[in-house]
Amino acid sequence: MVTQGRRRSSLEIVRDILVQAMNGTTKTGIVYGANINFNVLGRYWRSLLEGGLVEELELDGRKIYRTTQRGREFLESFRSLAQLVSAVSA
Repeated sequence: MVTQGRRRSSLEIVRDILVQAMNGTTKTGIVYGANINFNVLGRYWRSLLEGGLVEELELDGRKIYRTTQRGREFLESFRSLAQLVSAVSA
């Protein structure tokens, strides 16, 4: 999800990475889908893996990354909080 006219927060970047990895994809797929570069992905990657938000799978000799159940719970919490903030600031 790309925002217009402002930079995304760290949490919004994490959200975008997790959304891209929902059905399993490569790092390149995440970079293009989340509209970030590999340097930005690298800043978040270790935390996402170690935090259990993304898992690494091997498919046909390729590394695929997929959002875990914990990552889906993060996304749901993020959506709820964003709705709450939106309602308060409206």
